[in-house]
Amino acid sequence: MTDWTIEELRGRKVIDRHGDSLGQVRDVLIDDAQWSIEGIVVDVNRDVAEELNLKTPLFGGTSLTLDKAHVDTVGDNVILSVSRTDLASKMGAPETTSAGGPSTGPGGPAP
Repeated sequence: MTDWTIEELRGRKVIDRHGDSLGQVRDVLIDDAQWSIEGIVVDVNRDVAEELNLKTPLFGGTSLTLDKAHVDTVGDNVILSVSRTDLASKMGAPETTSAGGPSTGPGGPAP
């Protein structure tokens, strides 16, 4: 087991299970009663924020909090056990294709 400090985790690239970059670790959420990590805060790339229907400010970035259950491994990068599409469906955002555009189904493009 490797020990990491919060400072060492900040700035690491966050990658989904398909190898797509979602952004970078901004912070770590800690349960102070249990002294355990609860999740990570990710500064998401603009395209990911738009795909997940997150509000994107004119200046600054957009962040997303991910539960520790979504983290598969931590090394040079933080690798998630879920894909962008999985995150989008959990958040109620339109599904996307692997190319990043809206998927189409029997009823046409996703709302």
